[in-house]
Amino acid sequence: MPETTPMRSLTSSPPSAGTVQPGRHWGRVLAAPALLSSLLLAACSGTPAVSPLAGARLNLQAQATTSGYAKIIRVKIGAADTQASLAAAYPGSQLLTFHPEELYATLAVNTYKTSAAVLSEEANMRLKLGEANAQGITAWSGGATAWSGGFTVWTGTGAGQANSFPDNQAVWSVIQLSGGQTRAPSLGRGVTVAVIDTGIDVNHPAFAGRLNLSRARDYVDGDTSPAEVNGSATGASAGYGHGTAVAGIITQIAPNATILPLRVLGPDGSGDLASVIQAIDYAAGAGARVINLSLGSAAASKALTAAVATAGKAEALVMASVGNSGDANVTHPAATASSFNAEMSVASVTTLKTRSAFSAFGAVEISAPGEQIRTAFPEARTVLATGTSFATPILAGVAALGLSATTKAASGLPGLIMNSASPNLSADLGTGTVNADAFLALAAK
Repeated sequence: MPETTPMRSLTSSPPSAGTVQPGRHWGRVLAAPALLSSLLLAACSGTPAVSPLAGARLNLQAQATTSGYAKIIRVKIGAADTQASLAAAYPGSQLLTFHPEELYATLAVNTYKTSAAVLSEEANMRLKLGEANAQGITAWSGGATAWSGGFTVWTGTGAGQANSFPDNQAVWSVIQLSGGQTRAPSLGRGVTVAVIDTGIDVNHPAFAGRLNLSRARDYVDGDTSPAEVNGSATGASAGYGHGTAVAGIITQIAPNATILPLRVLGPDGSGDLASVIQAIDYAAGAGARVINLSLGSAAASKALTAAVATAGKAEALVMASVGNSGDANVTHPAATASSFNAEMSVASVTTLKTRSAFSAFGAVEISAPGEQIRTAFPEARTVLATGTSFATPILAGVAALGLSATTKAASGLPGLIMNSASPNLSADLGTGTVNADAFLALAAK
């Protein structure tokens, strides 16, 4: 059924567990009977290299909150401009990105003096729950935040070993993961993957030795802990279950990659546009080679598109989910993805390589399985996750494998991924389903 949510209306409550609600950007999660276990992880001790464009980004207050700002503007700047001069020119603003090399900066503002230097203005799209006249729309998570009531204990393997849940063998077979991992024996070592999401359970054994917490950020609460949740009613599972599940898929595919968790979405799966822009820019500057965006908005954003393009110029690959509307309404930033700016839009398919009923289609570059993927869940548990949110980290993990096994520039890898894809049985899903083995074979040439 077509997307029926008005551009500037509230997002409805998530569907009940185990269902897909047509016309909404939610996924589905199914789970097995419950067991509990708790283990403590040690954060990754290595510090990844910082990109050449990192200086301007890392000078920002990366964890500052932005929900109180009504507008986002991009302004023209030159070599003589500084962060201080922008603060003086736009009093009360918050600097989101600062790129003299690209001749622009992005600011969150409430009011400002109009001038020829302002390149664009748009609403800081956000959600105010419980208000029928909520201003703007939200950037929301591309998968479920409601989970069914049973989970299994995490039984993953240790660091440096590929995970082999029996539940996922059919999925890994579809993407030829075994061959891809054989061609990339370092299994993602030295590659940082930023997960811009709800935050994650930093104590989950799936992430032992695989997190860069020294550079983690929380844009929702304005601090550096990506594991916090909104107090009482929602609990840990709803609070950061989505991001935990996303990161858990990446670590199964590229177990030696480092996860950089950046929290931009609250326990209800919503967040403001300014935080997403700031997190993308920060991730590229903090050394992320891959950025996973299992989130999206129905409305286009020039500032968001610019942030993704600038990250691509810093050799960061951006993987964005297309949404779960089940129609041709691909969400942003996936809708404006282009392999030429190192961004890929990711749809979901079944293990038969037919389109998942919930997956958006049309303006898509690539697809991956996104149904019933066994992955990590808070409190040392696992869950079966379904949605385009969970197809996207498969691409992120495969990209991390490729980056760890080739000397080719990151900006050239999306074309290789697309050219090596396996044909789908459904149309309008890009060039096909990602084939890790064929991609790594091309990347090695």
